[in-house]
Amino acid sequence: MNEKDKQKKLREVMTRATERILTFTLDHGTFGMQTLDGLHEQLPATTCECCGECCFSIAFYSLEYHRIVRYLAENFSPGQCRKLFYRALNPSERLVTVDDEERMRCIFLDDETKKCTIYPVRPFMCRVFGQEFDGVRECERVQSEGKLTSEMLETVATRIATCSEQFKVPTEDGEDVVDFFPIEFFVIRALDGPERAMEWFLESPFYAKYLKQRTLLKLG
Repeated sequence: MNEKDKQKKLREVMTRATERILTFTLDHGTFGMQTLDGLHEQLPATTCECCGECCFSIAFYSLEYHRIVRYLAENFSPGQCRKLFYRALNPSERLVTVDDEERMRCIFLDDETKKCTIYPVRPFMCRVFGQEFDGVRECERVQSEGKLTSEMLETVATRIATCSEQFKVPTEDGEDVVDFFPIEFFVIRALDGPERAMEWFLESPFYAKYLKQRTLLKLG
């Protein structure tokens, strides 16, 4: 098979995959999305310099995933969606080294402009990044229009989690019920089901990072 035929075959495969991913979210309906938008709006608005230095694959809630995919279906062309989901299914192509740690670039980062292509529906973690909390700021390039409080964080996160899927994750001493995962997990979940998605997660760097953070929290 020559290169042209390979590209044609890949496009056909990704077209079918994209249709399944979009259909999975459209079948989910709009449950909780109006509530999600209202909760996101409760967080202080921010502006940043769009340097792209914080734009890596992060964990978020399934409701936020469906909100993002619905936004893609309404605002992006089929070809654009196909490219985004291809990036999600091929994380090795997005690997970069940051401070001796391998991380994956976010699929929604525009590599040229360094801007977020889904900014209006960006997830909770992106909205709170860089804001001052307990006297600490993760990024000085982010400007906030208000003050982030622990009560605000807990209220918004808890209510979003209530409307999202939960999955059991094995740990050293049993299992945890977890409700936030990277987009790669949710894309695989839409294509091949929750069991295959969990297999991917347990083999990914995200799982090792989760266990490490869990240990640090217990020690703290």
